[in-house]
Amino acid sequence: MALDAATRGLTVVAVDAHDLAFGTSRWSSKLEHRGLRYLANGQLRVARECAVERGILLTRTAPHSVHPLPMVLPLGPMVAPEQGAIGAVGLRLGDALRVGAHTPRGALPAPRRLSPAEALELAPELHRQGLRPRD
Repeated sequence: MALDAATRGLTVVAVDAHDLAFGTSRWSSKLEHRGLRYLANGQLRVARECAVERGILLTRTAPHSVHPLPMVLPLGPMVAPEQGAIGAVGLRLGDALRVGAHTPRGALPAPRRLSPAEALELAPELHRQGLRPRD
């Protein structure tokens, strides 16, 4: 309601007992998550709601302060190929939620496989040996 009133030219103050998203995973990290945990648990409605809310934050409510951050999931010797495949499916399903939420790719890039060199550029502390090349 505050956003609607402000866009109509009214002066608005929003007062809440706690910070934005108090009591959620965002409370400690200030990160807006993609809802993959809900997707993995079969909570599709909640995962979709997360995707919709994230899209609104990225494109309308707070594009000035909400930005996607790169995340690297290394596939080294300790990760079985099956586990890597399951992770890839989960990320693709998460991207399908982005599409369903009408969040443009420009606001939230799609997940992709990185070469070992690209992974090391984003996360130089990774162990070089054992990183799998992308397919």
